[in-house]
Amino acid sequence: MKKIGKSISILLLATTALGVSGCSGDKGNGVSSSSGVSPSGSSQPSPSASSGPVVITTAKASQSSIKFAAGEDYDNNAVYKAYERDLGVILKNAFVADGQQYDQKVKLAIASGEIPDLFAVGIQDLSKLVEADLVMDITDLFEKHATAKTKAFLTADGGNQLNTAKFGGKLMAIPQTSDSRIPSQFLWVRKDWLDKVGLPEPKTHQDVLKISEAFANGDPDGNGKKDTYGIGIDNTLFQSSFGLTAFFNAYHAYPGQWMEDGSGKLVYGSIQPEMRKGLQQLQAMFKNGEIDPEFGVKDFEKTTETAAANKLGIMYGPFYAGAFPLQAAAVKDNKLVQNWRVYPIVSVDDQPAKTQLEATVGSYFVVSKKAKHPDKIIEMLNQYVAMEEDQKGAGKDYFGFSREGTVDYWMLNPFLSSSQKMLSDWGTKIPEALKTEDTTKLSASELTLYESEKKYLAGNMAFWGSAHMEFSVDGTLPILNQYVKDNRLLYNKFTNAPTETMVEKQGTLDAKMLEVFSKIIMNEAPIEEFDKFVTQWKSLGGDQMTQEVNKWYAANKK
Repeated sequence: MKKIGKSISILLLATTALGVSGCSGDKGNGVSSSSGVSPSGSSQPSPSASSGPVVITTAKASQSSIKFAAGEDYDNNAVYKAYERDLGVILKNAFVADGQQYDQKVKLAIASGEIPDLFAVGIQDLSKLVEADLVMDITDLFEKHATAKTKAFLTADGGNQLNTAKFGGKLMAIPQTSDSRIPSQFLWVRKDWLDKVGLPEPKTHQDVLKISEAFANGDPDGNGKKDTYGIGIDNTLFQSSFGLTAFFNAYHAYPGQWMEDGSGKLVYGSIQPEMRKGLQQLQAMFKNGEIDPEFGVKDFEKTTETAAANKLGIMYGPFYAGAFPLQAAAVKDNKLVQNWRVYPIVSVDDQPAKTQLEATVGSYFVVSKKAKHPDKIIEMLNQYVAMEEDQKGAGKDYFGFSREGTVDYWMLNPFLSSSQKMLSDWGTKIPEALKTEDTTKLSASELTLYESEKKYLAGNMAFWGSAHMEFSVDGTLPILNQYVKDNRLLYNKFTNAPTETMVEKQGTLDAKMLEVFSKIIMNEAPIEEFDKFVTQWKSLGGDQMTQEVNKWYAANKK
C-alpha cells in the first residue's frame, strides 16, 4: 500500500479530498543519478556496501497504524532489509516502545549515557543531549556527505527548520521537516451576506470592521431578527479556526511569539502595545453586538454549531478551514447554502499584516557521539530523501509498495521527514493544471487533488471545502503563495526548548492572559486591565523568561 504523507496524515482529519492512499504519490520514474544511491529495487548492493555490512543501532516509537506483512515486525521487515541490501547497513533496534514509554526510555538512556547510534527525540531531550555532550556535531558530516538533493530538501523553507537543530551554530540533529506554513491564517467571509448588506469584499481591516457591524445589525440572513454576529471566536481565543491571532496580526501584534524589538533583542508579542489596540477594538465590537455574548463558554465544537446555525459571517482560519469546520455548515444536500469566500488577512494601515508561524518541529534525529559509522547514517538520510522525493518503483520497499497488505511501512524508516514546499507545489501546480488541463507535471497525489476539484466543477459539492476552496485560483493555497512572494510570513524567533522559567511559569501566565483578555473583550474589565496584566506578567516570571530567551538568542542568532 502506498504511504500517506506525514503532513497530510494530520490534515486527513479535516480534508476529505485527501481520504485516499498514496497522498505523497509518485514523483518520477526512478532515482536521480545525482542522488548517490541505488534504486531500492536493485538486486545488487550499492558500491558503498561493497566493504561489507555495518551495524547501526536505532530506536523506534511504535505506531498502531502500521500493518506488517506476514512474518515481519519492527526488527525484521522489508524496509530494514532494503537498507542492508542497498547501503550495507544492518539496522538493530535498541528498543521499540509506544509514545509515552518511548519518551521514558529515551530519558533513561540519556541518564545512563548509553544511547543508540541514531534515534528521534523532542526539542527538550535534544537540549539535554547537547548539554550532556552525548550527541555528535554533524555540521561537517552533513556538509561533506549529504547530497545536493538532501540539502535542498531540508532547506526548502530557507533553512528555518534546519536552523532549529543548531546550537551555537553547530548542527546537532536532523529535523523531521514538514511544511511549516500549514497553520497560516486566512480571512473567511460570507459572500452571500456581503451581497445582502451591499458591501464590497474586504481589502483593509477597516473593511472587516464595517462588514462585521453590518453582519450583526443589517439582518444579512433576511429573517427580520437581530440574531447574527459578525466575527466568530471560541473561548480559547487563539484556536486555529475561530481564533483571533490573525485579527491581532492586523494591528501588527503577534500573540505568543518572540519577536525582535528593533534593537536586536527579543520581546514577547502578547504584551506589546499593539495587542492593547486589538483588544480595545474587540471590546467595542462586543458592546455593539458583533460577537456572540456566550463565546466565553463556547468551545470550538459549540462555535462550529453556531456557524452551522447560520449565525456567523466572519472567521479566521487555516487553509483547510473550508473542509473543516465550514463544509458541514456550507453544504446541505449537495447545495451551497452558505457562500463563504477566502481572502488574505488584512492590515489596519499601509504595512501588510503577516501570518505568524513556528519553525520548530516535532522530532529531531540525533547521532550518538559514539557512533562508529556516522557517514553511513548520512547515506541513509540521502536514501530516505531520494525515496521521499521519488517513490515510483524505486521506493517500493522503503514505503511498503511491494508488500501486499501492509499499511504505513514508511514509518519504519530510521529517518522521517516530508516536503517543506508541499503547499506551495499544490497552490501552483494544481491551479495551473486546471487552467491548461495539462496534468503531466502532477504527481499521483496532486493528480488526485486535481481530480477532486474537477468533481466539484462537475457539480459534486462534497469537494467544495476540501478542493475548490484550496486549489481554485482564488483559493487558500494560491493566496499562501502570494504571502510567500510578498514576505508575509513571520516566524517565531525563539526555537529552543522551553527555558527553566517557562517550564515553571508559562502555564500560569497563559491562564492569566486568557482570563484578562476574555474579560476585556466581554467588557467585564476596562482596557486598563491590559496594562496591569503586562506589569504582572513581567513580575511573575515574564522578565526572567525574557532574559533567558535573549541569552539563548545572543548565542544562536545569525
